[in-house]
Amino acid sequence: MLTANLTNRTQLKWDAPAAGEKPAGYYVLMRETSSPVWQQKFFVTGTTADLPHSKDNFIFAVASVDAEGHESLPVTPKVVR
Repeated sequence: MLTANLTNRTQLKWDAPAAGEKPAGYYVLMRETSSPVWQQKFFVTGTTADLPHSKDNFIFAVASVDAEGHESLPVTPKVVR
């Protein structure tokens, strides 16, 4: 999670898995901080996402997706400046 620009948007950046097949894409998962379940997910093909949602009000995670639609376990981001 990039925090250099303090805006109401959230920028995420991650590395592709080092081993195995290259993913077909990724799901960026999002939930309100008070919710126990993921409420939305966005599909992206690259390793970045720029979302119009505040990092102060939501929790985010990223899951890789293979060509057949199988998803990895979600990984929550760490803050990077």
